[in-house]
Amino acid sequence: MNQSHFHFTLGPVQAFVAQARRTRDFWAGSFLLSWLSSVAIKSVEAQQGEIAFPKPQPDYMAWLTGQGEGEAPKQGTIPNRFKALSAQIGHDFDPALVCASVQQAWQGLAELIWQGDIAPLAAQLGDVRLAATREIWDRQVKGFWEINWVISQDATAGSLLDRRKNWRSHLSPIEPGVKCMLMEGWQELSGLATPNRQGLSMFWETVRHGPAPELMVDIREGEVLCALAFIKRRFARYFDQLQLAMPGEWTLHGWTLPSSVPSLAHIAAGRWLEKLVTQAERTGNRDLLESFLLDLESARLDAANEKEASLPGITALAKAVSLDNVATLDGSLWFATQLSQKKDESLRLRQMHLAEHALQSLNRLQKILAIGTPHPFYAVLLMDGDSLGSQMSDPAKQAGISAALNEFTESAAQIVERHNGFLVYAGGDDVLALLGVSDAMACAAELRQSYADCFAQQNRQHQSHIVSTLSGAINIGHIKWPLRALLFDAHHLLDDIAKEMTGRDALAIRVWKHDKPHLCWSQPWEVLLGEQGNRVEWLLGHFAQGVTSNGFLFKLQTLITSLRLDQPHDFSEKSMRDLLWAEYCQSLGRQPKGHELDKRWLEELVTLSTPHVRSLENNTATLTPQHLLTPDAALLLRFLHEAYLAAGHLSVQSGLEQTC
Repeated sequence: MNQSHFHFTLGPVQAFVAQARRTRDFWAGSFLLSWLSSVAIKSVEAQQGEIAFPKPQPDYMAWLTGQGEGEAPKQGTIPNRFKALSAQIGHDFDPALVCASVQQAWQGLAELIWQGDIAPLAAQLGDVRLAATREIWDRQVKGFWEINWVISQDATAGSLLDRRKNWRSHLSPIEPGVKCMLMEGWQELSGLATPNRQGLSMFWETVRHGPAPELMVDIREGEVLCALAFIKRRFARYFDQLQLAMPGEWTLHGWTLPSSVPSLAHIAAGRWLEKLVTQAERTGNRDLLESFLLDLESARLDAANEKEASLPGITALAKAVSLDNVATLDGSLWFATQLSQKKDESLRLRQMHLAEHALQSLNRLQKILAIGTPHPFYAVLLMDGDSLGSQMSDPAKQAGISAALNEFTESAAQIVERHNGFLVYAGGDDVLALLGVSDAMACAAELRQSYADCFAQQNRQHQSHIVSTLSGAINIGHIKWPLRALLFDAHHLLDDIAKEMTGRDALAIRVWKHDKPHLCWSQPWEVLLGEQGNRVEWLLGHFAQGVTSNGFLFKLQTLITSLRLDQPHDFSEKSMRDLLWAEYCQSLGRQPKGHELDKRWLEELVTLSTPHVRSLENNTATLTPQHLLTPDAALLLRFLHEAYLAAGHLSVQSGLEQTC
């Protein structure tokens, strides 16, 4: 019998993962999608099918069946599409069992949450309202997932799955009434036909004051959610209770998950907090820090803390000096503007003077320690492999690709943690992480190197010729900027700028200010990572030493646009560099300290300001500089200087120390 191949995909991905108001929503969507994909893989294996691509990670699959050891998985690592093969598919393999297993797992988890959170509210809600809510719940839970599969005897027929998806045989249910704040287009659970503030408030306050005290933290005041969003918010509280008998005679198990993940504010302030603790201990002002913590406790402002979500850097440092509360405090309370907002929101519940006193304590702490304020921006890092699609369909390369990607996935979590970030997802050739601005570039560069090393090792071991690189996008926004918007744009930044426009094996960075793009910069990795290392950080270090000034960077932006150097022009390279050098010297108001260093600094800036396009032919990459300049490199330096300075980043800090 000819060997048959089963291709499977689960979606919708973006509609489930990317619709997020909090980091926790973001993580939950990614985790659940990956978990359901692993259930599908296990269902294939239970029917004696072999997963050809991607190879499932044994540790993750062991936890799925209740046999896991060591640290339980906290992030999604299983891609949402895969291929299975089996010589017995024609007679024994039943694709319907795979689909049924996914739905059974999802509905079983949903039922745990319903019975724990909603069902006990029968007396408060009344039979009619509870029945209406149950109808919405069942409709949404049963009608959300879009599962597609094909069976083919052609091992390279991956395109069949895409063609099957285009049939659009799955129709989402019609959703009337008031819509969910998190999942666009889905009805919220109260079932009110038209917006009714009083009715919505009564229902959702009843839910928030339900049987589990954590509901007050998991669902914020004023939020109205559909069943899908409710499950994303609450599943981590129930996941360890899951135990379901599955088709194919195996049992599905859950495991203990963290009930929270780092907030955007905590991620943005992470390195600044390390600087705060270090400075408080070094200057003997520990008492000021402890006083601020006591003021917050008195005002009862720390309603949602980071106890289970603290970042590794500040956690280790705070523990070493017995200041654990610094690491676990609600991240937003380190920002004076956020603290003022919380103070105003708490007027009806708490005494005004206590909250005001806490705000004054924070201002005094920042002033005396001379540490400034935390930088209120965070970074979404999205990375994706280049040129793997065509090679994945080659049976001779699939084993090597799967092995390399598994090794890369295992390394990704450690790399992100080393850079004080939070890993949302790492599976296949995809990585999604949240980081502080000062750590994002270095983290992306190390992930890229790890990816290259994993494939190089497989090529050596198996004498294969798998060619792939890793492109990245760093999308930076204010902590008040919607996470959903930043995430959606990160995909555009990666696909259209880093890959399509720059030519792959590239990094693109965009910064958002005041709800609009402030800058967009992109270069191949080879341009960013020169002989001296990261060119941007090298420039920042010497910027801090006074090699140049903010005035010159601002003037450079104006010069580029006024002379239309950002368009293809007729200036020779020499005349353009002479012009910029003259402007540079004038901006200093003096002769450059070190002529050669200053010249090199300017040349490096010009290199980063010149767009390069990477092209690949016969596995050989060529970089072609464009005959124009963009102001975005100068804008990026100015922005990063502030962020790195706030974080106490080594490149800027060492520069300042040399200046002093």
